[in-house]
Amino acid sequence: MIKLSCDTSKLEKQLMELINKLDKISESTIKEGCENIEAQAKELCPVDDGDLKDSINTRYNDKSCEHEGYVYAGVPYAPYVELGTRSRAPQPFMYPAYKANEDFFKQRLIELINKEVR
Repeated sequence: MIKLSCDTSKLEKQLMELINKLDKISESTIKEGCENIEAQAKELCPVDDGDLKDSINTRYNDKSCEHEGYVYAGVPYAPYVELGTRSRAPQPFMYPAYKANEDFFKQRLIELINKEVR
């Protein structure tokens, strides 16, 4: 009779450590990216009395291995400024801020994951 066995406890421990590191990396990357988008949206935002600019904020929902960040303008007329109306030309500030930072997430995640995995 031949008996084969394999102890995977060390591998399981290493994998759990890696998962925890990746969770922290994704959380910090989401937060850093949202902060970048918020700052740029505030720079691009047209200003009359400053209410629109002051309403641009970020909100996070963090759960284990599931992170979300939302950058939003909290005044009701923000979509009309961003997209325009029949009588007003659009003055986009949120979408250009997002587009300018879109690749940041991918590049930053790859960079940090490569650093941790090595």
